Amino acid sequence: MTETAFLAQSLNSRQLLGLLFICEATRKGIHPTVNDFKRERPADWDDLLNTFAARFTNLGETMRFEVLEAHLMSVEDIDVYHNETLERLLNENRPLLDLLTEDLNRDPRFRLDT
Repeated sequence: MTETAFLAQSLNSRQLLGLLFICEATRKGIHPTVNDFKRERPADWDDLLNTFAARFTNLGETMRFEVLEAHLMSVEDIDVYHNETLERLLNENRPLLDLLTEDLNRDPRFRLDT
């Protein structure tokens, strides 16, 4: 990675959507874990997926990424282009983020046929 490269550019929209869920839950004082998802899929996760599935219906990957990036930066106050902040969030939440991303990869509403 060069000095001018941004870590955010290595992520896809499914990873950003998972990160958004984690950030929203944390802001609400909820700290979901992998075990929570293994026991029962949280309703908040399904609500978020339904909301963004509707928004993403006719959007390609680039536009999906931009929508999520804007949401993370404005609503969650996360500077996704500050590599250290993003790297910390990714590292702290890696197991859950991986689980959420796997879930999104299986969900046909979030797959792109490109």
